This record gives sequence, C-alpha cells and structure tokens, in this order.
Amino acid sequence: QRGVAYYKKISTAAGSHKISAQKFRIVREFLEVGCSVLMSDIDIVWVRNPFDNMWRDTDLEGATDGWDAETAYGWTERLDDVTMGTTVEGYRITAFNSGLWYLQATHGGLRMMTLLAHRMETEDTWDQTAFSQEATLGTHDDWLNAGTTVRVMNHLCFCNSKTLLRAIRPDPLLANHRPVVVHVNYHQNKQSHMVDINARYHKGVRDALDRTARNEPKRTRPIAEVEAPFWSELNDGFVTGSHVQPSVNLVTQHSCNPITPQNAFLKRNLQLLPPVCEESEEQLALCAKLQECADEGEVALLLVTRNNSRALPLFAESAKLAGMTNVLVLAYDGNGAGASGSASDAPSRVASDSGLPWIALEAVLPAAAIYSLPAHALRYAALRQVLRAGVSALLLEPTVAIVTDPFKALYRDSDIEAMAAGWDEPSAYGYNHVLDDESMGFTRYCHGSRIIGKDTAALFALATADSERLAWTLVKRMREVPGKPERELLSEELWLPSSPSVARAGVIARMLDYLCFSNSKVLWRTINRLPRLRDRHVPVLVSIPADSADLLQRMAAVISRYHRGEGEALDAFPTGQQMPEFSQELCLPSHHLNPVAGAAAWLGKLTAVGWTWSGVKEIRFGDDGTLKTPWGKGTWKVVSGKENMVAATFIGRTHILLFSWKDERGQFISSRCEDADVVLGRSLPS
Repeated sequence: QRGVAYYKKISTAAGSHKISAQKFRIVREFLEVGCSVLMSDIDIVWVRNPFDNMWRDTDLEGATDGWDAETAYGWTERLDDVTMGTTVEGYRITAFNSGLWYLQATHGGLRMMTLLAHRMETEDTWDQTAFSQEATLGTHDDWLNAGTTVRVMNHLCFCNSKTLLRAIRPDPLLANHRPVVVHVNYHQNKQSHMVDINARYHKGVRDALDRTARNEPKRTRPIAEVEAPFWSELNDGFVTGSHVQPSVNLVTQHSCNPITPQNAFLKRNLQLLPPVCEESEEQLALCAKLQECADEGEVALLLVTRNNSRALPLFAESAKLAGMTNVLVLAYDGNGAGASGSASDAPSRVASDSGLPWIALEAVLPAAAIYSLPAHALRYAALRQVLRAGVSALLLEPTVAIVTDPFKALYRDSDIEAMAAGWDEPSAYGYNHVLDDESMGFTRYCHGSRIIGKDTAALFALATADSERLAWTLVKRMREVPGKPERELLSEELWLPSSPSVARAGVIARMLDYLCFSNSKVLWRTINRLPRLRDRHVPVLVSIPADSADLLQRMAAVISRYHRGEGEALDAFPTGQQMPEFSQELCLPSHHLNPVAGAAAWLGKLTAVGWTWSGVKEIRFGDDGTLKTPWGKGTWKVVSGKENMVAATFIGRTHILLFSWKDERGQFISSRCEDADVVLGRSLPS
C-alpha cells in the first residue's frame, strides 16, 4: 500500500529477541544469490543515501555504540600489573550494533550469517551480544568464529543518537554537517526524536533537535572520565583475574593437541600461496635454505640480533630436546637499535655455535631494506619473503623455551595463529565488558569487547595471500611509526577493525591456547601452582620477557623442569619481578603477632583508610585486629620480623599482604596461603 518492497517470511519464533534473530537466516538467503544487504532496525532515520558512503573493502561494515573516535573505533588502555612490575596493553571497543550494518555477498559474509543463525537456534543468547562477539572476538580452542573482515562506519556519518545530540548538535564546526543515518538507540521516546531528526535534516528546521533534547548535555564524556571513579576495579580485577577452569578442563582432556571444533560445519576459504621461488638473488638463497630446513612446507623462523643472541644457546638446546628439526635462524650482525658488540658475540657466530641451520639476514633481504627499516620490522620483512616462497612459518623469539614440538599443536584453519599475552580466558580470548556512563540514564550501560594484546614471541603464519599482506602491512606501519612497540602494532592489526583512518590487513586469526603457548605469568602463576596442572600438564613452549633480569635462569629452569624431570626447578622464581617474598613459613600462626605487639608507624596508615580487594570495595583493618570485608568479618595480624607485612584471615582462608606507599597512596599484593593466588589492593581516599 505504501509502495515499499517487502519479502514475506512466516516464522514460529516467539519473544522479541528470537524474532529479531530471524534476520540472520533471512539475510543469508540474500547473500546466497549474490545480493549484499544493508540491515536496518526501524528506529533509524535516513538522511542521505547510505550506498554512496560504503567502503566495500571488508565483508562487514557496521556501526558501533561508540560516541567518539576512541570508543567507536577501538582504543588501547594501559593496565598496571603491579605483580609483574610492568604496564600491560589492553584493547577495547564498544559493541557492534546489530541494528545497523552492511554485509557483502562474500564467503566471509555468508559464514557470519550461517554461524549467527546457528547460535540463535542452539544458544540462549541475545542477538546483539552474539553479533558483536562474532564481529570482534576471534577463534580459539574448539570454537571457530566466522573469520569475517570488519570495518567500523564513520561515527559522525552513521551515528547513534548519543553522538548526534551530545557531539554533533552542540558543535559549531558541525552545524552544517549532514549525517547519513541516525540510529535512535540511546534515547527513549524514539518517535519524537525521529520526528525532530526528520524535521532538522529533511525540512530544514535548524533548531528542531532542541525540541526533545533541550536538556541533553552538550558534550560527550571521554572514556577516561567515564571510568575514572572505577579505575581500580577495572584494573586490579582484570590483571589478577584467574578464570582458567574451562581452559584447564580442555588441556586436561586433550593436552595441547588440536581439538575438532564444535562448529566444524563452518568452512573457511584460505588463499594458499603456491611454492614459488622468484629470480632475485635473495629469494634464490632463501629458497635453497628452506629446501634444506622446511618440513612439509613449514619452518620455525628466528631473527637473532645483538639484542637477543644471548638467549639463542638455550633456545637451541630446548628445540633439540623437543625434537624440532625444521628451524632456521636468520642472523643479523648489524648494530641495529643501539646494540653493540664484538666479533666473538656476533649473532652469526652465536648461530653457528648453536648447531641450528642459519643464514645471514643480508642473504635474505636487500641491503636497502635492511638499512631503511627499524630493527623490529626486519622480522616481518623476512617472514614475508618466506611466505612468498609458499612456506608457512612459525615466527619465534630466541627468548622462548621449547618444551614439545609446536607444529603438532597448530590447527592450520586460519591465516594467523597468535600467542596471547593474557593470563586467563577473558584476558587471552576477550570478553563482553560493560561500561557505565550514568549520564545516559536508562541506557547508561554500554556493552563492548575487551582483551589483552598479543605476545610477539610466537606467531604462526600460514602461507596465504592474507598472511603475506599482514607481514607487509606490519613492515609499512613499523616504518611509519618506528617508535611504537611491535606488540602494539601486531595487536592492533589482529584485533582492531578497519576505520576511516586505517585499513587493516584483514586476516583470519586464531588465538593459541594460553596454557600451551604460555607466557611466564601463566607458567609461574597458573601451571606451576594449580594441582591439576603442576604435575600433569606440559606446555608447548614458554615465552620469557626479553628484558627480564633473570631471563637465562628462567629459560634454564624450564628446560630442567620439562626436559630433565626436575619437578621443583620452577619453584625458586616468583611469578613476576615485583612479587613479594612468599613462603608457607610466613603462613604459620606462630609467626603472626597481634597489631599492638607488632606496633609500628606504618600500621597507622593501614588502619586509617579503607582498601579495595581486587577492585572490590571495601575492607577495613581495625586497630584491635578485626577485619571487615564484603564477604564477612575476619582478623589480621602482623607477620613477625617483616616490615609492612600482615596476615589477613577471612572466610576460612589466610592471605599474606605486603604493603607499600607511593605519594601517600597505598597498595598491597596478597598471596593466598592455600595456593599462592595473587590479588591486588589499593587504599581508598580518606
């Protein structure tokens, strides 16, 4: 009757979410006949023709719930991991909204609709949650994600009502800006807002937006401001998180062997490169070496420089003990990144002494490339050359200790298999995080994804066109921003979507199991501590931070533990560089004194304020040794002979807390006597 085209479908779905979820199956029907789809909810006002504003360079183009460039396109957060004595990069983005997106008729688009239709039929989940998860969170363990390439639409053009009313409306520079579309998802009284938006942009009533938005704040709040009151909860609870049981169950049952995915019906189309050797001098030399070293078209590749060559002998020892035969060392004797040294410790000499096959980097890359690139870009330039030869590569750092042959733990179902810098499931694989902007009232809670970045110590690149493009993209970005850390550039390329200012490489990525491809925090805090893992689980490899003062000692301890059967070889090392002294002797009641008996000046600071416990408020230390916590009452005592150390007991468990103060702000690191589990706490303002 209104002259609008329609496609009628009859369904027995009941409930608003299940009805909404039918769209995934319907969209798939269009994709199957080669028709791309722009999906829209009904609370949307179209201002301009959207098809004139599509990039069409990814499978999915979507609008997020973000309100500025940071929240819309993703951002990096700096987390304070006190126990490790370092800053950790986390990556976040607000949710992709399932009410506004464009999906091309591609293999990736079809896979996404197939997977979402399956999830809606087999899971009790919200279509918005599932859609955003598939757009942002990757493949891991026995779950394949859709492997869809993603771009975020310009947030000022494909905007939500929060952006329109709080960012565009009050900004004089945007007075004449016409968005493409406005999604009235943040505000109630949708119809009135839609009428005003139509009046503003289609009828030219310049003050129309003020009718229903006159009391709307005239600014959006940056994420740092929104979350400032909850910083310790967001930081401390995350960096000391220990949600590991699902992963423990998997490795207990399957060890580190690849697992058949639950959704193995999801077929991926990887563009494998043929084995080709180009007629350049460098490529011919590399191909000859790859023929010698590669096993079934795969090789472990290490770049050894003066900055990391000291670790190569221990790497070589561990690789040989693990039975690895397809290792190739690239030796670079140049003095990149400020390194210096003599001929006796030149990487080529160290590589030759290691007994591993090696080749000079100068024989692999043109001299012009070597001298024009920052040191960390050379790894990826060399990786690209290997991939172009049709050989897949496991890119490793010499600071890795090999325990078992890593090639036996790879899935080969993705372009890239990357190692996590996280320490449990949420940090390694990502999770649905909710931020709270109370100024939005009814829609104050905004969902999104949060994850810790990648560990550059291990990365498997299947010889595909997309992997080769990733390597080249990383080389270019490292040249453009030479001071930016390698791990940040890699993490951004593998996790953040394309946006108006950047086009990502667009690879299909899998996260390696963090209990198998383990960083040092995972090994010492989880694997060596949990009874189910300590004497039963064997990781594939362990990455030790290159700047660790005890790097070589930790690598040697891993070798002793897993190759020589010395069960207590790891026990002499703390989890991280800043971990306090801890032993079961400190937990003995005979070492605990009442606060009065252990009177000291620092006790006044302890009892004067409240404290958080892993971000949770609040615990109170009474002058008389009583302890108040959100989980019930307890007691606390001073540890005899130890400065700034107390034993706190509540809900039947005793914890050893070491306090420190900086700029009058206090913090503590707690080790639980039962299992040495670590928690951070901070003082609250008095």
